[in-house]
Amino acid sequence: MRTGRPMAPLSLRVEERETLERWARRPKSAQALAQRSRASLG
Repeated sequence: MRTGRPMAPLSLRVEERETLERWARRPKSAQALAQRSRASLG
């Protein structure tokens, strides 16, 4: 069971999703940025 506050669904435009995916995959991204990107995607 999940704990914490329920999250509202996040709707992203195609361009926003592509940017987050690129940041999450890019080896030179700051790890904090990559982690936030992955969390936002799924």
